[in-house]
Amino acid sequence: MKTQISLTQIGIWIFFGLGMLLVLGMLFTPLGPAVLNMPEMPEVVEKKLTLDSAELEPIWAALEKVDRAALGFTPFPAHADEVRYVELIGGPAENADVHFAVYYSGKSRLLDFERDGNGLRWVGETETFNGPNKYWADWGEQWFEQISIACYLDCAANPSPANLQISYSGADPRLINPAGQYGAVRYSGASELTLEQIKPILAEWASKTP
Repeated sequence: MKTQISLTQIGIWIFFGLGMLLVLGMLFTPLGPAVLNMPEMPEVVEKKLTLDSAELEPIWAALEKVDRAALGFTPFPAHADEVRYVELIGGPAENADVHFAVYYSGKSRLLDFERDGNGLRWVGETETFNGPNKYWADWGEQWFEQISIACYLDCAANPSPANLQISYSGADPRLINPAGQYGAVRYSGASELTLEQIKPILAEWASKTP
């Protein structure tokens, strides 16, 4: 008795054969093992919360262990326009485990945390302040001036105002590079900007905020 082979069966065999060739090719090429052993992508869990959410208690506990005020970071408000909580489960160990973003009344802040036992450990933060004046960006659009205070890596390991990264975007002659080396943007990678320089500016901006 003859066995009939359908076109569907032939297609399945061809597909299976090509798949085996692909796997063998990956195994016996220099990049094969690296491709097959790629790090696991983390599961991303994102939530929109409020600042009084019980899920944020580990974050507040972690922040109590850091003198953020000495670094120029301001207290959290009672309410925020938007609160985003992002948790990464699994994936490469060098990734931060929890990202926390808060947006409100001319400010935004982004914080990173790592798991530490049953709690969290603060590993970095950026707070951005919007100023009252606009400036022309290089690409021909007007933007509000901004000051950003950031503390990551060496700064987070050894929190100190001297280790902060402070940047300004705008046209205030008190803050931009006098020689115009960076156009309307001034960075503090070489300690060009300090907390002492920006504190009176931030107080001035706050007085103009309704």
